[in-house]
Amino acid sequence: VNVAVRALMATNRIPEIISIYEPVLKRFPDSSKLHNNFGYFLLKDGQGERAVESWKKAIFIEPTNWAALVNLGIHFHDLNESWEEHRLSDWEEFSM
Repeated sequence: VNVAVRALMATNRIPEIISIYEPVLKRFPDSSKLHNNFGYFLLKDGQGERAVESWKKAIFIEPTNWAALVNLGIHFHDLNESWEEHRLSDWEEFSM
């Protein structure tokens, strides 16, 4: 996946990257790192709400995933939203 994604990143082919990640996430749904990376590409594709959901999944799986926490925080900051509006306790849909 990494080699293909890097090649596509070089030419800014984000929709194709997303299409690579989707089946990989189905195969590895408990990968916090994959969910974080997927969120990044969703945001780059203008899919902010889906990006937030992907970062939330990453954090739910691994609460110490600092990259997902930072990405989510930057996104909230850019939207002028606070963490309080998105408390982890409200993320029940990710309970396993």
